[in-house]
Amino acid sequence: MNELKYIIVIPPGFNEQLGARAIIFNGLIVHKEMIPKGFKCFSAGFLTFTFNLDLNKGLDGGVYCYGKSESIGIKSCPAFDAMIIKRTLTRTHPAIGFIKEEAHKSA
Repeated sequence: MNELKYIIVIPPGFNEQLGARAIIFNGLIVHKEMIPKGFKCFSAGFLTFTFNLDLNKGLDGGVYCYGKSESIGIKSCPAFDAMIIKRTLTRTHPAIGFIKEEAHKSA
């Protein structure tokens, strides 16, 4: 079975609250190979997406995180990781919004 894997990384100079980002990739790749140079790996594991179609509300979905990375030796943090993955995919992370606003002010 070809599962989706992910890592939650923290860029240099950021903390977990403002800097955590998800990298999602094919299950054939080893977790350790996906950590960008200089980034801290906070957690890692596997994920699935769930989708529900409600005729009144439209498409609704969720992220389910589980497991651990053998190559890094780090467990998943299911609730935190799911939140970061959702924020990364929808570009709603607080630090992303702050960086964008600051870039527009200086332009």
